[in-house]
Amino acid sequence: MMNLKNKLMNLKLAVLIDGDNIPSANVKEMMEEIAKYGNPTIKRIYDDWTRPDLSNWKKV
Repeated sequence: MMNLKNKLMNLKLAVLIDGDNIPSANVKEMMEEIAKYGNPTIKRIYDDWTRPDLSNWKKV
């Protein structure tokens, strides 16, 4: 029988981020927290990529 931790690691998660409201500096900690609940297999960051103030997100 598969234990709870193994079940969670097999759980596929989609992570959708609003780049306007979440600083790019928080992405590492955010993904670590999400990984506690499953495998973040789809990751998307939404924003207007023509804006110069979002250049840090482009690096991520």
